[in-house]
Amino acid sequence: MKKLLVLFPGVGYSTARPLLYYAKRMGQEKGYEVLELEYRRMPEHPFDNLKETAKTVCACAEAWAEHVDWEKYDKIAFVSKSVGTVAAGFLTRRLAETGRCVQIVNLFLTPIEPTLKYLTEAKNGTKMGSSQIVFSGTSDQWMEPELLADFCRKHGIEHHAYAGGNHSIETGHVLRDVEIAKEIVGFYEKLL
Repeated sequence: MKKLLVLFPGVGYSTARPLLYYAKRMGQEKGYEVLELEYRRMPEHPFDNLKETAKTVCACAEAWAEHVDWEKYDKIAFVSKSVGTVAAGFLTRRLAETGRCVQIVNLFLTPIEPTLKYLTEAKNGTKMGSSQIVFSGTSDQWMEPELLADFCRKHGIEHHAYAGGNHSIETGHVLRDVEIAKEIVGFYEKLL
């Protein structure tokens, strides 16, 4: 079985940061080919204009996706962070529209508001049988925690919110942050 893991970093959250680093390591351990999306020409202040940022990351994902032979993979997993969740959601929809792959597992880490429309699309029957889980912190400064929790509840999307976690799902307490990371990596182990 050929498997692909695609990492979609955030603006300041690269694949060297814990949650994406361990996703990459887990993917490699489980025999996935691992690819990382890079963004080009991001707006100067990406969180000041989320609409423009979302447009930019989607364009990057679409251009990048043209160079991947999606049909050769039996299983595909996307692990995305922050603005990367927009790109992952967009690309999931695009691949469903073209029928270019079989199954996608989406792990959305701290999605931002423009991602919400893709969450419902992925949940409600893409041709790929996509599954998804959302992870966030209750003190996320870039996404209203109650809005995200209500949205996920309303649409039946599995959501794990970590008390006191910021946009990096960190609380400022190292041992608690390690516990949270371990729990999320446990989901990687189960779903990849």
